[in-house]
Amino acid sequence: MRLLLIATLTMHATLLQAASFDCAKAATKVEKLICTDTTLSTQDETLASVYRQAASLTPGDAEPKQSQRTWLKRRNAC
Repeated sequence: MRLLLIATLTMHATLLQAASFDCAKAATKVEKLICTDTTLSTQDETLASVYRQAASLTPGDAEPKQSQRTWLKRRNAC
């Protein structure tokens, strides 16, 4: 029983890693994978930071957001 509790708490803690989105709301296989892998989660945070910086260079321009949506669709299709 104790082992089950430890495993459950570990899994819950893993889901709360610092991805660029709320892991409690992870819906796709890719999002769930990002939330359970420390390396992917860190890379996701880095990519999100670079995206925010790039988007800030063109305020009001819809292209970065549309490009991001297209990229996410491709990523999720893998």
